[in-house]
Amino acid sequence: MNRDCVLRATLACALMTPVASPAADEYWSYSYRDIDVTAEGTSAYAINLARYCVRLDGLLTRVLGIKSTDRTPMHIYALPSAQVRQLLGDSARVSYRISENGNTVIMANTAARDSDYWGAYFGYTAALLASDGRLKGPDWYMTGVPQVFAGTVYKGSRAQLGVVQLGYAVTLGQGSALIPLRTFLSQRKREVVGDDGHRRELYEAQSWALAHEVYVEGWHRAEFTRYLDLMRQGTDEAAAFRAAALFVLFPTAYFLFNGYSEGLFCALAFGSVLAARYGGWLPAGGLGALAAASRVTGIALLPFLLVEMATLPMTRSQRRRALAGAALVPLGLLSYLAVNWWVLDDAMAFVDVQRRHWFHWLSAPWTGAIEATRWFANRDPWLRLTVGAGELLGAAVAYAVSLLSWIRLRPSDATYALVVTFLVTFLPFWLSIPRYLLALYPLFVLAGRVRVAVVQGVVAVASLAALVMLSIAFTRGQWAF
Repeated sequence: MNRDCVLRATLACALMTPVASPAADEYWSYSYRDIDVTAEGTSAYAINLARYCVRLDGLLTRVLGIKSTDRTPMHIYALPSAQVRQLLGDSARVSYRISENGNTVIMANTAARDSDYWGAYFGYTAALLASDGRLKGPDWYMTGVPQVFAGTVYKGSRAQLGVVQLGYAVTLGQGSALIPLRTFLSQRKREVVGDDGHRRELYEAQSWALAHEVYVEGWHRAEFTRYLDLMRQGTDEAAAFRAAALFVLFPTAYFLFNGYSEGLFCALAFGSVLAARYGGWLPAGGLGALAAASRVTGIALLPFLLVEMATLPMTRSQRRRALAGAALVPLGLLSYLAVNWWVLDDAMAFVDVQRRHWFHWLSAPWTGAIEATRWFANRDPWLRLTVGAGELLGAAVAYAVSLLSWIRLRPSDATYALVVTFLVTFLPFWLSIPRYLLALYPLFVLAGRVRVAVVQGVVAVASLAALVMLSIAFTRGQWAF
């Protein structure tokens, strides 16, 4: 049975169970837009609770920059403290609960129930953050943001956000040593707090203080917004290190350090991606233009930037900058064509060279695959390994990365992987695909996310061995992609 069904059944039983109280109170239900309220007390309290939560949703949408206004219908139960303890346990600290999918909030009613909506605001904000994967963040964020919005006070048509919570202010002002910021930001709450009650109070107070500074005072708000975006899209430092290590240990990584353009292209292309991640659209477009000027494959950064822009919430001015940055990428390819025209009197001279010397023109990918299998009959075992098996393996890796990118990475990353794979495999004769994989950054991002130590070790050792073997072959003049 679904956990939410069990929770609702338990609530129904609890509402029918008599609870010893000074007075027999009534329960009221009220629905307003996507919010259903069941509250103990007066009808006015139930009505205000639903309507104020709808107003709070509008405030959350504006302050947190939520792109979609679609909400899952939510049910809020405001019950007497005795019933909440009966449902959630006897601990004095437990005063609310959010269902697994964030559509049910149970909160303890308060003595000042006609004016105090702290618990409802806290529960609604926490439920919204928990129910939408695009809004989730680190533990301090999930703790502090609901605390800030829980203190909202409505005065007529105006809302006062972030009223100072005296309890947190007192905790921070007691002179206790604060949790170091790096530890506070990077580690999970349970790792920082453990079983220390005082440290738990300090963590909650610091979470409220930081969220208050960011969203009420506006302290480094743009920087924290980018930080949260990176936290939602990326992985930890260890995964980033593994990705970088596998990049420099890749079997064809020696092309990064010789006279080929791989090193320059990867620096420019990866820099363009990184700049776009940080919201630097014009630098991203400029680096993308330089990448497209150094290699035709750089044109893959144009769809990357367009998809990245389309999938992010932006203001009108941000979208204009993003479009201007994306428009710079084709200028790099045009500059390359201009050089061809200036030197060779033919802007498309490179196409003829690719066709006559490398047998490269647009073709179905299976044509190149069939041609690669024919090299298994070659008398030279080295060519059977490189031009035959190596190209087939490289193509298989490219297609696997394209598929996994759609499942595990951002749409823009998957678009880039798909375009690069198209450019290097839709040819009648596959050549140097393992070298071209260096520019396929989603490959290394995915590989860095593998957390099994044994798999990491095996891949690193095998990659290093292949790198050494191919480097020696390259220095001896043998074909090595």
